[in-house]
Amino acid sequence: MLLLINMQILRYNLLGLLVAISFNVTSQSLYNDGALLSISSDAVLSVNESFLNKGQVLNSGKIEIRQHWMNLGNYQSTGEVALTGSELQHVSLNEYVVGKLTIDGGDKAIQGDLVITESLNLVHGKLNAGSDFKVILETNATIIGGSEEAYIIGELELTSGTDRYYPIGNEQWFLPVWYTETSDARSISFKVNQGKISQVPNDTIKWIHDAYFWEMESSESVSGYLKLEYKELAPVDQTIDDLVLLQAEEHNGVLTILNTEQGSETLSEGILLSENKSQGSVFGIGKRQTIQSSGELNVRNLVTPNGDNQNDFLFIENIEEIANPSVLIIDRTGKTVFESDAYNNTTNRFEGFDSKGRVLGTGTYYYIVKEGDRTKASGFLELIR
Repeated sequence: MLLLINMQILRYNLLGLLVAISFNVTSQSLYNDGALLSISSDAVLSVNESFLNKGQVLNSGKIEIRQHWMNLGNYQSTGEVALTGSELQHVSLNEYVVGKLTIDGGDKAIQGDLVITESLNLVHGKLNAGSDFKVILETNATIIGGSEEAYIIGELELTSGTDRYYPIGNEQWFLPVWYTETSDARSISFKVNQGKISQVPNDTIKWIHDAYFWEMESSESVSGYLKLEYKELAPVDQTIDDLVLLQAEEHNGVLTILNTEQGSETLSEGILLSENKSQGSVFGIGKRQTIQSSGELNVRNLVTPNGDNQNDFLFIENIEEIANPSVLIIDRTGKTVFESDAYNNTTNRFEGFDSKGRVLGTGTYYYIVKEGDRTKASGFLELIR
């Protein structure tokens, strides 16, 4: 049976029918139990309550749903679905593939990976994927909007584009990411995690934001420029002086500082940008340890690598003022046990191991700091375990 619908209705249960909607139709609730429901390109189906589909839906027009959307049947679409309820809407689909999706009204919660093939329009409300699922935009699909009132909680994966925008955040804050890289064919995702980016001590960092950090995943190795928007530094930190963008290869990994240029930051919000390409997979906000520089090298010649964040490595003050600094460590027999180019007090430093990663014993060693062929500083150091 073919049923053409072009009038307003209160409730409708579709059972074993072929239903074609060619005009605007409003239903209080809609339960499709095995019917073929076809919506033409100029038609709008408005469902004031929940929509349960156990049949087949061919959507070339628009479906507006104000309560929950559950699809246990087959859904095919070149049209749009608009979730516009003012209260929390749950979305449960056996096949989470949607052409065009609009988020408006209140918050939405999905219970599976959601794939968008054409566009995602964020007008109002948070789209919550939780910690187990993600939102995926297929190649050439676009994101419209994204703001304090409308963003994604959870992982957002973009599969194309060289300049990518991730309107993501957590339950409290909108914390978007902009990522630029040379290839537009890689799948790259970002999400906001709760907590501190790393617990590993770093003598060059005096404070790390402990409320949230960003995590990136990719289908292959990537390296790109990063821009992050942060929220709410106060009351944890009372100033924004020396604010930096941090990166690590993994959560609780060794931290490094990305060179940053700062825009108009305040304690409540701001944007940090990386001047160099990022190499990490997790990113956070911190403050640089400031040192009053005299311009002269100052070698702290006591190394006690016991993990207490005190003298854990050979710290050389003002080493960054030397172009291509190299450091040699020589034992009592005159043998060079450690040699490093581009010494930097962070990722390339002496921590009581030789150049092959073997543990050096307690004792007195001799250090030489060079700039090219010129010796800038030398003397003895004590290694105590």
